[in-house]
Amino acid sequence: MIRLRRDLSSAFFTLVLPVLLLALISLIFGEARVAGVRLPVFMLAAMITYTVGVACYVNVAETIAGDRERGVLKRLAGTPLPGWAYHAGNLTTALLVTLATAVVLVVVGALGYGVRVAPGMIPGLLIAIVMGGVCFAVLGAVVVAFTARQQTVNAIALGTFLPLAFVSDVFVIGGELPGVLRTIGEVFPLRHVSHTLLAVLDPAGRPWPWTDLAVVTVWALAGAVVLAVREGWPRAVVRMRPDVAS
Repeated sequence: MIRLRRDLSSAFFTLVLPVLLLALISLIFGEARVAGVRLPVFMLAAMITYTVGVACYVNVAETIAGDRERGVLKRLAGTPLPGWAYHAGNLTTALLVTLATAVVLVVVGALGYGVRVAPGMIPGLLIAIVMGGVCFAVLGAVVVAFTARQQTVNAIALGTFLPLAFVSDVFVIGGELPGVLRTIGEVFPLRHVSHTLLAVLDPAGRPWPWTDLAVVTVWALAGAVVLAVREGWPRAVVRMRPDVAS
């Protein structure tokens, strides 16, 4: 939370932008239907997915890389604090930011555009947010483990997240995507988080998204395996490389 207060650009893109997009797009195209549901319902699922990705993938990767470059992780390695506690703290912070933004999004959708979020939907929303957050946080750590500089980490995180958002039912395109782009969206986890949230918000029109949750789980486990192979978790992101230690 303190980092967001210090970094206004991250706060804007994580907390403010999804609320603005939900409000503006729903206001302009509120009568349209996307993926078989009213646009405000689709946008609510999409903007929660966007927040999960930015907070747990882009911001977590940037935080770890920045701490590594400033020598914070090197100093922590010499303390009794276990490495998992540091990473659990980053994930917890990202999830709290996501949940706070999701609450605002739900309130805006419900009061402004008639989106119905029944109490029975809340467990499903929490499952989708937590599983998506864990998956993206692990993938963000993978980016850091294979990248030396913070600026490069930031570029890779944003450079992979934003294009995927356009092919993963997060941003409204306004037309049918080419087959190759649809395939790319199906492979990566972002679309599956969005579909899970949409299934929770539209339970009458969709079955419980076991397949989508399975894809998210596979990506999280695959990322954890990569980190384990890359000198062991959590040393893969804690260690200081010679070109970073200066």
